[in-house]
Amino acid sequence: MNPAELTRWARIGDGWALNLDRTDAAKAFSLPRLEIHPSPRGWSCHCLLLDGTSHQVRGLVSSMSTAKRAAIGQAQGILGPPHVAVLDELLEGAG
Repeated sequence: MNPAELTRWARIGDGWALNLDRTDAAKAFSLPRLEIHPSPRGWSCHCLLLDGTSHQVRGLVSSMSTAKRAAIGQAQGILGPPHVAVLDELLEGAG
């Protein structure tokens, strides 16, 4: 499988996740990682960092595609240059 094929969201127990090291988030947990989770009021977006902390986008968003974009946008601001290529690739395919 080529790296581009691994840059996709994986279904996890209570939402969707993506490991930024391009490993399969359904099979392994690695950091940094993006996660989105549904609730009755909307989707929550999280960026889990290498140091074990996390950042959540303020508020909930109404759709999965909007949640993916919000999580990626947040990660761009937090993670910076080491992850630019993966995040740009994700933005192109988000939705």
